[in-house]
Amino acid sequence: MPEIKKFDTVEYEQHGPIVVIRMNNPARRNSMNFTMRRGMNAAFAQFETDESARVAILTGVGNSFCSGIDTKDMVNQSPEERRKNTEERKELNRIGAYELRDRILKPTIAAVNGWAVGHGWFMAHGCDLVFAAESAIFWQNEPVYGFQGGGRAIATQMIPFHLGVEIALAAKIPAKRAYEMGLINRVVPDDQLMPEAMAMAEHICSLAPLAVEIIIRSCRSARLSSAIPSVIELSNWQEYNWLGSTEDVKEGFKAYAEKRKPQWKGR
Repeated sequence: MPEIKKFDTVEYEQHGPIVVIRMNNPARRNSMNFTMRRGMNAAFAQFETDESARVAILTGVGNSFCSGIDTKDMVNQSPEERRKNTEERKELNRIGAYELRDRILKPTIAAVNGWAVGHGWFMAHGCDLVFAAESAIFWQNEPVYGFQGGGRAIATQMIPFHLGVEIALAAKIPAKRAYEMGLINRVVPDDQLMPEAMAMAEHICSLAPLAVEIIIRSCRSARLSSAIPSVIELSNWQEYNWLGSTEDVKEGFKAYAEKRKPQWKGR
């Protein structure tokens, strides 16, 4: 039987050299809140330091891979809770494979089992390989609540321009179309998602470890150096930070959590 550890709402299951990390808060569609952030940090720290672990598969429990940032969690926080969480976030600045990809030189495979929304999209695409169930949906939904996140990089660098703009403007992309766009590696029947991901992990484990490490490092470096030129990144991050302070973003998050249409003010 595989060993299973629990880190808050994240499960860490080890099958010899293969680790399965599961986001397990299906009641909230595995949306990212501070509880899950802590769990993801603990799980990937375990993966990073365990010399016997060579490959990680990241997936979710239920009908969502990760539905993005937990908007209700954000809206319901008191000013004091928000202040404390902001301070804690400075220490917990790693959210799974997306922000750990340069630090942990071990391959990660996203097994996208359902909705990959907003930050969930980037958690999936931050992995080195992306497998998706036929029912999976990829959605950059920031404009729905008045924000813009990483869509800027998608629209201008990662794929052909016009397809990127469509994604950045909150089009929902089914797994089959994501595959046709070249965004993911494979689309498989829902019940074959984990077996296919495990088979790929086993293949990787059959390769020479040092060669795999060098390949992962070089491929990630090539991707980062070509994907987001610094001159584009600087201006867009300035816009990103500015948008975060606007009334429309606050209203957008609140309306999204309350399942109503937002009342935009343009400020």
